[in-house]
Amino acid sequence: MILQELVKYYERKLEEGEIAREGFETKEIPYLIEIDDEGNFIRFISTWQDEKKKRASSYTIPKAVIRSSGINANLLWDNFEYIFGLEKKEKQKDFIRKIQDLGSKFEEPSSLTSILNFFSKLKMSELKKDPLWNEIEEEKHYLTFKLQGQNEIICSNQKIIQTIAQNVSDDEAEKGICLVSGKMSPIERLHSKLGLTGANTSGANLVSFNLDAFESYGKKQGSNAPTSKYANFAYGTSISSLTSKDSRQKILIGNTTMMFWSETKNELEDELSFLLKPSDEDQKKDIKREQEQESRNNQTIKEHFVSPFTGKLQHLLNDRTKFFILGLAPNAARISVRFWYPSTVGEISKNINQHFTDLKLEIPNVEFGFIGLNRILSSTAIQGKMENVNPSLSGKLVTSIISGSEYPRTLLSSILIRLKAEKEISFVRVSVLKAILNRKGRFEKFKNYKELTISMDEENTNVAYRLGRLFAVMERLQERVNPGINATIRDRYFSSASSRPATVFPVLFNLSMHHASKSGSIWFEKLKGEILAPLSGRIPNTFSLEEQGLFAVGYYHQRNALFKKKEEGELV
Repeated sequence: MILQELVKYYERKLEEGEIAREGFETKEIPYLIEIDDEGNFIRFISTWQDEKKKRASSYTIPKAVIRSSGINANLLWDNFEYIFGLEKKEKQKDFIRKIQDLGSKFEEPSSLTSILNFFSKLKMSELKKDPLWNEIEEEKHYLTFKLQGQNEIICSNQKIIQTIAQNVSDDEAEKGICLVSGKMSPIERLHSKLGLTGANTSGANLVSFNLDAFESYGKKQGSNAPTSKYANFAYGTSISSLTSKDSRQKILIGNTTMMFWSETKNELEDELSFLLKPSDEDQKKDIKREQEQESRNNQTIKEHFVSPFTGKLQHLLNDRTKFFILGLAPNAARISVRFWYPSTVGEISKNINQHFTDLKLEIPNVEFGFIGLNRILSSTAIQGKMENVNPSLSGKLVTSIISGSEYPRTLLSSILIRLKAEKEISFVRVSVLKAILNRKGRFEKFKNYKELTISMDEENTNVAYRLGRLFAVMERLQERVNPGINATIRDRYFSSASSRPATVFPVLFNLSMHHASKSGSIWFEKLKGEILAPLSGRIPNTFSLEEQGLFAVGYYHQRNALFKKKEEGELV
């Protein structure tokens, strides 16, 4: 199913003219060797697009060969060693031989003749005079050839492309029924290695039979799960395209690369990465764009970021176009499938919209209102670093968001652990706690559960929620009577108060009475009485994880409400 949909995506992109045809691929080539028609060396050209050399120009070139052992050159392009053969002349000889084989298929001299003339005239002393030689020798990146006076590389010559394409098929390959297409086709013995973030630099296999234990019935390598050479090329090219540097159809979540596509061209392909994980630059641009629209007030901007489907993407909610989400992660020389979710644009849009609705919480500033995947995951990690995130959590979280199912329980426990350890009851953490609890309530995991609201709910009589509110009032009273205090009751008692309330609250009541007597104000005492009234003196011995989450949300709601009153001019 996965490979079939990837092959279909390749065929769609090929029809749209946005992907390499069979036998070719798109790859960054940092350096070009410029020669004239006679094969004389002119100069080296650097295609690096920035000083840090993070991105070079991409070209459509013949598909890379699979190297395991021995010598096997690529056609018309390769690394420094294969082209110049300084350490092993056999590598250069194989490179030249493949160009000769291709050149033999042309009746008239072609640009391939110019390349062959270059090698016959080659003088290393002449190349070493070029100002780029030292960095080329040091970096040992890919190189290919370009004729003087032409903009395209020789690989891009249409006659050469057509000749290579006509010779893609391998008549000597074993034939069988392809499990992807169902057709009798040449079977791929070794599947292509795929470049994936975190994988080996040489790439990793999604499909492989590299040990005898994986083989059966006397079949070897790819014959154990026969996949045609065409299907292997198509699915590999699709993954390479989806995960390329410029692709907007991928999200890196921890060590998992999530990629997504639709059956036909669809707006969600371009928008999903921003919706789930906008870059800082994307957020700034989008915020600025919204602010420049004078017809929209600040509240509308907030609404757009908290739930994007209330705005420009609303039409996607009823779109029945098929949509696919695939999560891949490196595992040594292999690639593992973390998640696979086939659905429709409409269903995924509705589920993501519900996710943002569940996260929605009263916020003081729009710039902090959009909560992407990394903000959620980093809120569960030590020091907020993505490398400290539980590897399995990212896949489970994405699956719950796009499927509309219950959030993983490890998300709840991880946030509570960090919240207690760091004593930081932040906007992001409380937003996620609210989302987790409301979704659990929606799936009837609680009895008589009252859904948490965006801001403080004075009608919510849940004991944990009420005690969280009470704790916030007690802390604010302490701050009033001790201006500039370094550590409040939150630093010392929050963890125990939210998990063992019956043990801790008697101590807090005594402290609060002392603070109230120093304050001389009855406002706080009246508020504490209103919060406690529905509880009838009931304070449980312990709170479950869910109740600890309710305690934190109650605390956040009440504290936010107290400071809101202060902004409105009341003395709190």
